[in-house]
Amino acid sequence: AAAGGGLGDRQRGTAEGLAAAEGWAAGGAGQPGELDAAGGPRVALSGGGSIPLLGLGTWGLGDDATAGAAVEAALAAGVRHFDCASIYRNEAAVGAALHAALASGRVARRELYVTS
Repeated sequence: AAAGGGLGDRQRGTAEGLAAAEGWAAGGAGQPGELDAAGGPRVALSGGGSIPLLGLGTWGLGDDATAGAAVEAALAAGVRHFDCASIYRNEAAVGAALHAALASGRVARRELYVTS
C-alpha cells in the first residue's frame, strides 16, 4: 500500500477496474454481453493508459476454424483484448481473424490488445 494507508497505483487501478466490471455486469454501463466501443471496463496500466479488463482467452478454442470463428465473434461483440501464446498452437487462426478485421477497417490496431 502507498504511504498513508491508501491504495498504490496498481491496486487502485485494479480496484477501479473491478468496480467498473461489477457495474457493467450489473447493467450499470450497458447490459451484460454488450461492450462499448472501447472494449468494456478498463484497468489502468502502471505506465499510463489502460487496457480492457475483459478479453478472450484463446486457449482450448479447438481447431483453426473454431478458433477463427471465436475471434471473429468476439470482435463483433466488441472484445478488443486477446490472450494468446505459442503453446496454444492456434496463432495462425487467431492472427488471420485479427488481420481480416484490421484489413477490412472494422477494427483499428490502436484498439487491440494482444497479450501473452
